[in-house]
Amino acid sequence: MIVFGAIGSHGGWHDLRYHLRPQTERRAWLVRHLESMLGAVIAALTAFSVFNAHRLFGAVLPADLAFLPWVLPTLVGVPAARAWKARYTRGGA
Repeated sequence: MIVFGAIGSHGGWHDLRYHLRPQTERRAWLVRHLESMLGAVIAALTAFSVFNAHRLFGAVLPADLAFLPWVLPTLVGVPAARAWKARYTRGGA
């Protein structure tokens, strides 16, 4: 729980700094908002996979791979979010 509190505090600090400084890009607020939404999606998928993995994959997922529900949503979601941000900030969307 301390780790989640530290992550949340870090995100809150960056949000506060973001909102207190003047923005130079027109769509910066939208990019920041969508980054936060994608982070929430990753968190929700992590929670869902951790609490339901044994129901869905209990017989298939061996004990030494029990960490996968914890890390797989992040390993897939973070690169996807970064690729989306790179494409969107270039003006592709």
